[in-house]
Formats: sequence, structure tokens, C-alpha cells
Amino acid sequence: MDSFLSVIQNDNETDTIVYTSKQIQPMAETFSDKFAFIGPSILKSHEVLEGKKSRKLIYISLGTVLNQNKDFYQNCIQAFADSSYDVVMSVGEKTDIASLGRIPDNFIVRNHVEQIAILQKADVFITHCGMNSVNESLYFGVPMVLFPLHSEQRIVAELGAGIELKGNRPKHLAKAAADLIEDQTFPENAQKLSRTFRNAGGAVEAAKVILAKIEVKP
Repeated sequence: MDSFLSVIQNDNETDTIVYTSKQIQPMAETFSDKFAFIGPSILKSHEVLEGKKSRKLIYISLGTVLNQNKDFYQNCIQAFADSSYDVVMSVGEKTDIASLGRIPDNFIVRNHVEQIAILQKADVFITHCGMNSVNESLYFGVPMVLFPLHSEQRIVAELGAGIELKGNRPKHLAKAAADLIEDQTFPENAQKLSRTFRNAGGAVEAAKVILAKIEVKP
């Protein structure tokens, strides 16, 4: 029987489709031409945020699994309450919004939001940094404040598209968001990575790779 490691790992001789770009993949230079980097598969959102955006928009989410963190959400409220930013915060289905206290006028707090729709308008994404959230944020060129739950944060920070939080107190959150907004190198780097995703070909490129490897019968 094959070992578990042999089942999940790939070698340089196996044709493999990779849902990222070479610029995101660590040690991409060690991958053979058997690997086709086609970028993430991002579904279009059916929702659109209406209205002109005159203020910077911060989006906050800890994903769909490890998202029950009342202290973190309350710290976010303290950090950005009545600030010059608009804030959309998704807190998960099991979080009682009423337990968070007063919701400032510049906040929209929901148990669930359409993340793709928000990211198309956001200037900063405060995220747990799971791979789906990272891919979606970079696809739309949104720099990230990285809350330390997943190792992917190191990749984003190294690529200059995000800042790791030094702590999760309100002052840390406020400073990290301000740094991303004030220093244009972060959104510029996020936009560069966005272009690598969009130019990678996506599902169309994946289909071309597959068809090139098999005999297509009429």
C-alpha cells in the first residue's frame, strides 16, 4: 500500500494543475514544466455594493471555521469606531451580534456577507489568512492585515501585499490598517499579484492543459 505522503504529494514527473501563479508559489523554480499554474478559480459575485465610495473601506472576516472570536471583533470595533473608514465585518453564523455591544454608525456587521462583492470595493482586508481568502483578496488586488491563524500569512507578508499584526489589540489593528492605506507599495504589490492571477488563464487554461494531455475523440 502506498504511504499517505505518497498519495498526497506530487513529483516533477506528474502532470499537475496548480491553482495559483508562479509568483505566489514558494520555490516555484524547483517545479518542472509538468506543473501548469493556472491561477485560482474565482466565482463572480451576484451581489454588487451600490453607491459611490468616498471613504476607504475595511473588510474584516475570520473565515467560516475558526470565526468565533468575540474579543477580536470587539477590538476591531474599538479600533475603527467613528473613524474616517467604513467597515464591513462578517462574524460567522454562531456569533451573536448583540453580544458585541454598540455597533458604530460606520460599521456594517453581519453573520455572513458575500465576500467577493465586498472585496471588489475594499481597500484593506483584515483576515485570518486562509488560502481561499488570500486568493480572493489578491485576485482583486486588496492588501491584507494578517491575523495569525494560518501559515499563508508569511507568504503574503514576504510578497509585500500585507502586514502581520504585532498583536490583536485595537491600537495594533488601527496602525496596521493605516499603514496599508498610507503606504502605496502595499496596494501596488497586491495589484501586481492580481495581474499574475488574471493572466494565468484560470479554468479555460486548465481545460486546454487537460485536453492537450488526452486523446479527444469526436
